[in-house]
Amino acid sequence: MQRWWLGGGCSIACGVLMSVWLLACATAHGQEAADDANAATPEAPAEANAEPGGANPPDAAEPPAETVAAEAPAASSSADGLRADFVSFLHFASIGQFDYAQAHAKSLLQRPDVAPLSAETAETLVALARERPKAIDTLILLINNSTIGEEAGKVMALIREAHRRKRMDPDQIARSIAMLAGGPTDQATGLERLIESGEYAVPAMLAVVADSRQKGLQPYVIQALPRLGKPAVNPLAAALRVRNEVVQQVVAETLGRLAYPQALPYLKRLAGDKDANSTVRRAGEEAIRSIVVSDPRIKDAPASQLFEELAEGYYAEVDSLRPDPKEPRANVWVVEGETIKAVDVPRQIFCMVMSMQACEAGLGLNKSQPEVLALWLAANFRRESRLGLDVQTTEAAVVDDPTRPAKFERGISYAGKSGPECCQLVLARGLRDKDRPVVLGAIAGLAATAGPNTMQLDGSKSPGLVEAVRFPDQLVRIRAALVFGTVLPKRPFVGATDVVPVLASALSITDQRKYLVIDPDKQLVETIAADLTKPGAKVITAERLELGLAHAAKQVSQLDGVFLASDITSPGPADALHVLARDEHFGLVPVVVYVKEGGMIVADQVIEADVRVGRVLVVPDKSPVELLVSKLEQVGVNYGYKPLSAEEGTALALEATRALQRIAANESRVFDPSVAEPALVAALNHHASEEVRIAATRVLALLNTATAQPAIAAVALA
Repeated sequence: MQRWWLGGGCSIACGVLMSVWLLACATAHGQEAADDANAATPEAPAEANAEPGGANPPDAAEPPAETVAAEAPAASSSADGLRADFVSFLHFASIGQFDYAQAHAKSLLQRPDVAPLSAETAETLVALARERPKAIDTLILLINNSTIGEEAGKVMALIREAHRRKRMDPDQIARSIAMLAGGPTDQATGLERLIESGEYAVPAMLAVVADSRQKGLQPYVIQALPRLGKPAVNPLAAALRVRNEVVQQVVAETLGRLAYPQALPYLKRLAGDKDANSTVRRAGEEAIRSIVVSDPRIKDAPASQLFEELAEGYYAEVDSLRPDPKEPRANVWVVEGETIKAVDVPRQIFCMVMSMQACEAGLGLNKSQPEVLALWLAANFRRESRLGLDVQTTEAAVVDDPTRPAKFERGISYAGKSGPECCQLVLARGLRDKDRPVVLGAIAGLAATAGPNTMQLDGSKSPGLVEAVRFPDQLVRIRAALVFGTVLPKRPFVGATDVVPVLASALSITDQRKYLVIDPDKQLVETIAADLTKPGAKVITAERLELGLAHAAKQVSQLDGVFLASDITSPGPADALHVLARDEHFGLVPVVVYVKEGGMIVADQVIEADVRVGRVLVVPDKSPVELLVSKLEQVGVNYGYKPLSAEEGTALALEATRALQRIAANESRVFDPSVAEPALVAALNHHASEEVRIAATRVLALLNTATAQPAIAAVALA
């Protein structure tokens, strides 16, 4: 979760607030950075002696930031210059002198040996990061909490790339493997380097196992494999599919020694593989017995069931299966010929890709598993959403996921092929999880496949389309209602009366943003509301959340964002989020907590608990509106939320009027189209789209009421 601070060297108040984390940062890292900075730059600028927080005397003359780097003495070598910039950047950042820190960061990033990154520079960066174990923590703080977060992020990315190159350097890995057969010192050094390389070392080590010419080295490699620990589990699990009996046996034995439960389905599949020889199958069985689980009966389950449970774990993104949160990308391991290779994907889709792979493995063993197919579809919808795609379209798209073919079909195409029953299962999962993209994808699949006989209307089964009409998101509600307007059920059902009002709500969608601001400080809330209103937004304000939600429910059908002050009470911020999550209309609206002085602890608690929440620090006499709106957009991306545009609103209004026209023309006994009459008359008179006005006229023409016909006549005579 990104955390933003407004300010940073901009005022005394901002400096005081920032010193809370700067003090901790300086305590852990500042002294070593200061010592190195003094060595690298004998004469530090006078402003560097200012108080932490970056506040300078009003009359202090500050040189332009871009000239600061040039004031440092010329480095005696390229490595010395890199070291000087890196150390000075951390030093000035740790004492709050962000202008100077920014200049050194720019100097570092503009070096010719950095763009592109040379092998020597990568080695130097890895050494610098290793010498300063707190440097990464400092960079993370800067990225999340300072005005130089962009520069800190680039420096962090540079260090990660350098470390990744070193870890996966095939020459170094080969040398490290060879050292395993040396003396005690060589063995220790080689093993240490292999552990550092982690999963990247596995293919080369397995290549030694498979090479009969290296029998003298094989025992050392086999002994070292389990020492790689958990990072080796995924590549080893993939390696069980390599058609080499020696490799399969060694991998199975290694997974048994590692004893991580996520290897169980792969070992179970191997143990039951009729094409594998008896020695390999026996190795798989013994490895299964070595793995300790809470319920031993789990190990008796068929491999297909174990793959389903693993897929569910990845889908739920349980901590033990998630990739390193500090790394932007994660490896998915696949078999290629007689070896395995890493395919790196964005971290945010890793668990969904792995869930899909586990589902595919399970379905490969037992095709008759509709729940597993539904899980695959749900994971695919999540994957698409996190890649920035609209799950409701079949339009081809190029995305950053090399685990799938370039012409991989879109999720809605697979949903349509899977049939309405499977789409209902996906829908039920999305409704339970309140997962907007999954629900939208399932509804799109139902819209293409469902008929009156396939609708779940009696409430006796899992949650279905009826519940989607009451989902706490306007687009989902409208999409669900549109399916009913297409299918036209023949018999009444509980919840039928909600369909027409939801369709009518589509006629009032505009590009005007609607916000709710909750703050006990009347002066500040008025300032925020005024600034939000300037571009045309509608703003509802209140001192307490329940009162604000009540006002919002009466005035709007959807909110685009909720802004909560960190000092709200009855309920406080943490309880307020629970109240919001349960709200039937606004439960999925993105939230930003703006933090006042002394509210950081509270903000930390609520942010870590909910992906819908972002944070902005407000500073006295500074309007936070620009950062509030920016943070709101970032938060929405975290869970697939995006406000509707005017064009999307017009398209939905047209679909809704056509659905209402079908309902009226078919004289439905389930839905009453006259309920939409006020919205249709309003659209007829005021909607910006002429096409929508014409469509509204067609519906009103079918309503034999005392108000519908005069409304049409008034427009005709105007």
